[in-house]
Amino acid sequence: MIFAQNEFEIVDYRFIPKDLEALRLKPNGINWAFGNDFLLLDSYNSELVLLKSTGEIIISGGLGKRQNIYGELIWAGISPIGIQVVDRLENEIIVLDLNLNRSHNISISHNLYPEIAQIDPWGRLFMYSNTFNGIYVFENDDVSNIPFIDFSRDFYSNYCVEDFAINSDGELAILGCDGIFNEFSQNGLKQKSISVGIHNPTIYGFS
Repeated sequence: MIFAQNEFEIVDYRFIPKDLEALRLKPNGINWAFGNDFLLLDSYNSELVLLKSTGEIIISGGLGKRQNIYGELIWAGISPIGIQVVDRLENEIIVLDLNLNRSHNISISHNLYPEIAQIDPWGRLFMYSNTFNGIYVFENDDVSNIPFIDFSRDFYSNYCVEDFAINSDGELAILGCDGIFNEFSQNGLKQKSISVGIHNPTIYGFS
């Protein structure tokens, strides 16, 4: 038995509609949309689906394998300019309207080819680039020349990021592949590092 301090309670659940199963989509990413709607991203099939609280399904009109043969969609979310989708291999940001119709594409400068992306409360898009060993900010239709976080400066070259997240205050939490949790301020300054590895765990109740 493994003890935990917090308890979780399911307050709502939704079945995946059969129409979505019929399309053979397998979403591997999820994000909030407006209201109680959700964005489901299928990176393998390069498809974005809006699952509305009413059960209605809206499928992106400008994505998909036929329109995006070589792309690799890594993130999709709501932004001040619409729904943004980050395509790693095409090194671009696809902007859609709220009905998932393609509006326009924005090329990402510096050949970042980002692996992970997140958006902050003010609509700034943060993208992690293993190629440039840092996190860059996209705002006002442009990517900054200087990295928001330079891992070569704060850690070492070829630093590996497992994932990162941004809280409501704009602070970044970065989980390194080395099992170290790192916290950065909304100005990109390193605050603290904590090891989150579990050493010699004890599991009770098994025989």
